[in-house]
Amino acid sequence: AVEEDANSIHFKMLELKLTKAEAEGVRVRKLREREKRRVEKLKWFLQNAQDELAKAGRMATELKDADGQRRRLESQKQELMRRLRESEEVRVDLAEGELAVRRELDELRVRLEES
Repeated sequence: AVEEDANSIHFKMLELKLTKAEAEGVRVRKLREREKRRVEKLKWFLQNAQDELAKAGRMATELKDADGQRRRLESQKQELMRRLRESEEVRVDLAEGELAVRRELDELRVRLEES
């Protein structure tokens, strides 16, 4: 009877150990699943961050290109303004020359009429 009690106690201890091991296995499996979900979430965040970084890089390139174009346009504008000033000066010179020629013509007419 003592031997049966000892065997029974031993068996119960083995059952408890097995139950404990199974519970530990379930706990470990749940922890692994939680870690797996966490890793997947981190991968998603990383991919999202990489996408945003690539997008920012493209935007920086576009801004750089736009700045270069702005500078070229500003340079062209300055050149056109210079040409406009020059043409305005030429127009004024022509107008002054035309006035001088008309005065001379008027003077010549007056001399012709007088003679």
